[in-house]
Amino acid sequence: METEKSGKIEYKIFYDRDIIHLMDLLLATKKELNHEKTELSYNIQYKDGTIDSGFDQAVINQSRPIQSVLLSLTNENLGVSIIIDINTNNTVDNNIYSVKSEDCDWVNEKSLQIQRVIAATPNQNYYLSHPSWKIRIRITSGILVSSFICLLLERLFLDGLLLEEDAAQVHLFVLLLVIIYMTLSRTDQFLEEGLESLYPIVDFDASIKPQNKKKKKLFLLKFLVIYFILYWFYTFFLQRMM
Repeated sequence: METEKSGKIEYKIFYDRDIIHLMDLLLATKKELNHEKTELSYNIQYKDGTIDSGFDQAVINQSRPIQSVLLSLTNENLGVSIIIDINTNNTVDNNIYSVKSEDCDWVNEKSLQIQRVIAATPNQNYYLSHPSWKIRIRITSGILVSSFICLLLERLFLDGLLLEEDAAQVHLFVLLLVIIYMTLSRTDQFLEEGLESLYPIVDFDASIKPQNKKKKKLFLLKFLVIYFILYWFYTFFLQRMM
């Protein structure tokens, strides 16, 4: 009877060395099986759309950012297979490993070896990569910006600005609402696209090289600048209206 064991790969950053460790594991398994029908395949897809395939570590091109890694070992005669699928586009069908065989002990052993390699890889930033935390950050940002709108409206009502018939003041009020609304929408879009791009659930070493570290710092800086501008914008107009 065939036994299968699979697991999810999440919140990890794979250096080249971690990918090589997985490749070496499959290569060692092939040697252990010592069967001519054992097929070993390494497929690396890069973010430029190209795919490199091979049977050794040379398949990794360190000059290009990696999109996905698919490693497989199969032998239909022995009824065994190992598949490791890692992809920066997180879906139900990828970022998993699967081990199949009629030998239950062999399945458990190989699954444990894979788990050890994965456990040894660096962790991704959980709070910026987990989907629920991404939503929380966006909701919190929306609440903060919305609070600016509410406080501004309250101040305008208290000062009686809305009761005055001066067209210029009415136009200014409408302009304020439009600017704040557009800022709120842009902030949410910025967070959604930025977090998803820089902090996927699974990432590769290209994302943590100096150039990409700089991108993450710039992303955080832009995020803080947006809030600073909103706070200054809110404070400046309130002081002029009081």
